[in-house]
Amino acid sequence: MCLTCEDCDRSFHQRTGRPARRCPACRGMYDAEFRKLRDTTKAAAVGTPCRRCARPMDDPDAMDLGHDDLTGEIAGWEHARCNRSAGARKGNALRAAKGHPVQAAARPPKPDDGRHWVWCDVTGEWGPSSGVW
Repeated sequence: MCLTCEDCDRSFHQRTGRPARRCPACRGMYDAEFRKLRDTTKAAAVGTPCRRCARPMDDPDAMDLGHDDLTGEIAGWEHARCNRSAGARKGNALRAAKGHPVQAAARPPKPDDGRHWVWCDVTGEWGPSSGVW
């Protein structure tokens, strides 16, 4: 399929998968220099605090080399979850600003009366449950 890049307005082709919003050149943030920096500094970052939440990073497979949200510059090591959550928040905010629908508002708090409660996506409210799964 032929697509148009949202950043540079150039057309590009994509054969399979979810349609990309940017062309390969504009998606090229992770170039060879970035990958080399990531690979050479990852081992030393294990045990250091996450740039976003300040908790220690113990699992090297769950770490990302993060970027500053405003400048796009490499900012430091983060938990993968912290990094990707920040990216999701930024993407959702951008889509909302463009008028695209975003996910529904957060659920209200679960009732705290000692019973088991489950969320019902159909009614949009908490309902009692037997607690037997």
